[in-house]
Formats: sequence, structure tokens, C-alpha cells
Amino acid sequence: MFSRGRRRYSSLGRRKKKKSISPWTILVAVPVALLGLEVLARLGSSYFENQNDQLSQEAIAYSLKFVDDDQNNYQGLDNRGKLLAHESIATGYKLVGNQASEFFTLNEQGFRDEEPLPVAKPQGEIRVFLLGNSTAFGRGAQSNQETIAAFLEQRLQDRVQDQRQSPATYRPDVFPFFPPTRRRLAQLPAKIKEGNYRVVNVAVPGYSSGNELAQLALEILPYKPDLIILLNGYEDLLLPSDQEATEIPKLTEFAKNPDAYFHQYLKQSLRDKAEKSALVRTIFTLTSPQKTNQGGEVFSIRERNTTSLGQQLPNSDAEFQTRLERYKDNLAQMVSLCGAAQIPLLVALQPEITGRPEAQLDPTETTIRDQLGESYTEKMTTYYPQFAEALEQLAQDFPNNLQVIDFYNLDAQFPTPTFIDPIHLNGAGNEAMAAELYGAIANLPKMQIIPENFFLD
Repeated sequence: MFSRGRRRYSSLGRRKKKKSISPWTILVAVPVALLGLEVLARLGSSYFENQNDQLSQEAIAYSLKFVDDDQNNYQGLDNRGKLLAHESIATGYKLVGNQASEFFTLNEQGFRDEEPLPVAKPQGEIRVFLLGNSTAFGRGAQSNQETIAAFLEQRLQDRVQDQRQSPATYRPDVFPFFPPTRRRLAQLPAKIKEGNYRVVNVAVPGYSSGNELAQLALEILPYKPDLIILLNGYEDLLLPSDQEATEIPKLTEFAKNPDAYFHQYLKQSLRDKAEKSALVRTIFTLTSPQKTNQGGEVFSIRERNTTSLGQQLPNSDAEFQTRLERYKDNLAQMVSLCGAAQIPLLVALQPEITGRPEAQLDPTETTIRDQLGESYTEKMTTYYPQFAEALEQLAQDFPNNLQVIDFYNLDAQFPTPTFIDPIHLNGAGNEAMAAELYGAIANLPKMQIIPENFFLD
């Protein structure tokens, strides 16, 4: 009896004993499991793609990626963008030539144009250059044909064609002497100069007036422009007063502090490797708060700044005045350059969403404006109109060389919606901008044909 009970005890003990797992099994199972999850994540990645992801892909395509002369990435900088730019002694940085994406094409000079631009101007060609930042460049446009420059060129070409086909609707080439007839004909629109109009989009995302001044003097004037259009203001308001122009972010900082560069390089390298994993991206998507298309989540240079747009605006009236004076000084120099070269200059304060009446915003635009926050809106509506006032004063100081347009307060002629973020426009908005610029150009005396006998002593 005793032995039989012991056998039962032993049998029970054997049943309770657990089988251990070999460490080699664990070493093999973990990679296999991760590999399986990676495969599943890649197969299901399309499920997690939504409209915001598509918008982000467009934003990435238009974001600057800084490279060296051999088009190697600057290690340590955010390199997710697709719009290549490299360092320039003259302008801080410039776009790399001969590049293209599904949204844009740049010619060999780095201008947003399909065809190269020779320095020697062909006979009969009238060159109009559009300078500015990402708004003028056409961020968000689905192609080169949906940019302000493309729409403007088409309008100017159509105007020349209409002048040839319907000359009676414009002022004649020779004015009569009979006063009543002269007064009647003077009411007709003037003809603009005839020729082959070419509007060249030389805008660069992130450029402020300091960059544009250097670009005009050193890169644009050799092409013998017939008209300069400058669409700017926003970058100057956000650019700190201790900077003369926008530069490649952190490049100078890294040169002065190699240790900071090394740590940033390691951080960027690890992030780049992690983002190649569909599993990591899926986990990030599932665990991160749902992101809305924050008012301008990516702003060319601005996405490298860790502070919000509101924090990048002046933090005091004194700081604002310094930024405003810098803007006025740069513009005054550009007016002088154009005046000396006898080139008319048209300066337009670029649009920004807080200047549009709220009643003319659609729900998406209202959301964008609300996401910017009260601090941003208060500062912008206080400071940006003073840029418009400064432009008007410059126009009074240089009445023969400068014409200005205030696009901050967009009127009802612009469509709803117009904005895709705080400063960038949709295709219809770009077309409306081109229409306004066309009207201003047609009224510039230096762009008009002055009839014989128009001015009598």
C-alpha cells in the first residue's frame, strides 16, 4: 500500500512538471515573428492610407531637400523632401536644375519651367520674371500649368492675340487731333506691348526679400527682363531680425558645433532606418493621435523650425519694427536696381488666410484658420497690414518705378475655397491671382504701346 501511494504521488508530480523552452527557440522565434508582422504590415499598409497621407505625400514632394553639389544629402538635416536645393554663395541656397516630380518640372537653370532659358533673349520675346517664395512657386499646384506664372503667361498671350484680331476695341496706334474724337478714343484700353510673352517662374520656397534682392541683382538681371513681379511679405514677417535672409537650416550651427552635428546625424540616421519598416510606420499610425492638416504642416523652410507659426511671428513691437525696416530696405534696393535698368517693378503682398473675410471661407478654410490659434491670428492681423502700408508708402516714394498690390485682403473676386493652407492657393486661386496681376500689368505705362500724337503740348 505504501509503495502504491508513492507511485501515485510520483505520477502526479510528473504531470505538474512544465517543459522548458529552449533559448535557441526564442532566438529563432522572435525574428520570425517580427518578419511575419512586417509582411502583414506591408500587405495592410494601403488600409491605413487615407486622405491626410495623400496630402502629406504632396507636401513632401514640395518640401525642400538640401543636397551638396554632387546631390548627396546633408547628413543631419531632414531629408524627406523631394524638391532638391543646394547651397549658393549669392542667395543662400537655390533649386537644383533639371529635376521633376509628378507635380512640377524645373529646367536646367532651376526655374519652374519646362524649357531652358537662354541668357540671350530671342527677338520679339518679352520676359516677365516672377520672384517670391513657395506661394509664387506654386506649392500645391498639380502641375506647372496650374501656377500663377502659367496662368499669367496665357492671359498676356491671349491679350496680344485679341489686339491683333480686334484692334478697334483698343486705342489706335495714331491719335487724331480732333478733341472730341481724342477724348472718346482715350477711354479705350491701351494696347500692351506686342511680342511673345514668356513668364518665368524663378520663385524659390522659403525665400525672403534678402534672398530675392541677391537673386535679382546677381541671377535675374543678366537675362534682360522686361518686367519684374515680386510676390512676398510672409517670410519676412516670420524671419528673425538677426537674419538678413533665409539660409539652409542648421548648416552654420553644425559648422560651429560638430558634436551637435554628430548627434543630429545619428538621430536622423536611426529615424530614416526605422521609417523604412512598414511595421514601425503602422505602429506609429495606430498609436499616434489623429493628425489634422494643421494650418500649413509643412512650409518649405518652416517645417525645420520646431516652434509653431505663431511663435515665429514677432514677440514684440520692437522686433516687428526691425523686421519691417529690413523688408523696406531690401525693397528700396530692388526698386533702385530696376529703376537703373529701366525695368518696371510690380510688388504684391502675398495672400494669407486671416486677411480673407470669414464669410468667404469654406468649412475647410475655417478649420485651417481656427487651427492657427488666437495668438497667431492676433499677431498676423496686427502686423501684416503694416507691411501693406509700407508698400503703399514705397509706391509714393517711387511713383515712376513701382506699383504695388495688396493681396492680404482678398476680395469676392477670388473663389471659395482659395486656400489649401494659411498661404498657399488652389488652382482656382492661382488663376484669380494671375488675373489680378494681368490687370495691373496692362495698366503699367511702361508695358503699354503709347499711340503717336497721344500727348500733345
